[in-house]
Amino acid sequence: MDAFLDRVIKEHQERKELGGQDGDDQRDFVDVLLHLQEYSEIGVEMDRDSIKALILDMFSAATETTAMTVEWVMAELTKNSEVMKKAQDELRRVMAGKKKVEEDDLHQMHYLKCVIKETLRLHPVAPLLAPKESNTEVMLQGYSIPSNTRVIVNAWAIARGGLRHV
Repeated sequence: MDAFLDRVIKEHQERKELGGQDGDDQRDFVDVLLHLQEYSEIGVEMDRDSIKALILDMFSAATETTAMTVEWVMAELTKNSEVMKKAQDELRRVMAGKKKVEEDDLHQMHYLKCVIKETLRLHPVAPLLAPKESNTEVMLQGYSIPSNTRVIVNAWAIARGGLRHV
């Protein structure tokens, strides 16, 4: 993994040296980390190992959340054979005669997209949203939230029963 991460960083550095980045629109996470390393804008020195650790953290987080979502989709389909049959029928229709799913095929899989969205509603990857702190007093559905109060939103509960769980 270390060699792979070194190669990713090296490719980004070479692309930058060749002038391959057209402004901020073409920058990705690795480019931003390399920029922070070069210009020390955050007041923390970032060495190559720190950059590799951050890339690995992001990769691991993305892989884990995707795997978890796939597992929940399979569990929900297993529980509901009618939904599974509709999803299978759609896949067979869209993939008729093909051996490999292409990105363009995904645009035709409306039912499967709904199955995934419903699964994410029932089993959100992040059931508790990032904490927020009010800087002024706020009234929310009849409740007073004093200034400087930390609020954590329960997305899981909202998805299952509306805003009464805020």
